[in-house]
Amino acid sequence: MTTTAIVLIVVASLLLLAAIVYLAVLSPRRQAERRRNRERERAASHHRELASERHSRASVAEQRAEAARLKAQRADRQAQVARRQAGAHEDRADLHEQGLADDELDLGEPEVDERLPVADVYADRRPESEGDRRALDNGLVHRDERTVPAPPPPRV
Repeated sequence: MTTTAIVLIVVASLLLLAAIVYLAVLSPRRQAERRRNRERERAASHHRELASERHSRASVAEQRAEAARLKAQRADRQAQVARRQAGAHEDRADLHEQGLADDELDLGEPEVDERLPVADVYADRRPESEGDRRALDNGLVHRDERTVPAPPPPRV
């Protein structure tokens, strides 16, 4: 082979190699594609950061909402208790108006010390009948027309 042929082959090879490099690496289309891929990655990264930030804000908002829900439930329970108490007081007022709770009224009657035996508290009362005498002897006393057992005597 002649030197001209060798030079032509080398030049042709270099031109072919330059064309391949141009098409593979330096092509404007490839450069645009690489630029587009970089922009996509940058945009995806940016949106992931924003999503992470929003997730953390959502968690905080959920915690606040849960605290507010618990506070509202607590307030609702307190309102229900207050309503029940008000209803109980209204019922007691109705009983007093109807005269069915007179035993709760303080009418100046002597207080009975529940620790003392009932027979000692009423020692100054004389039994009015034989039945009253037996009731006192058996440890029973008539209070408000009810017969109740006398409390046990205190231990000494």
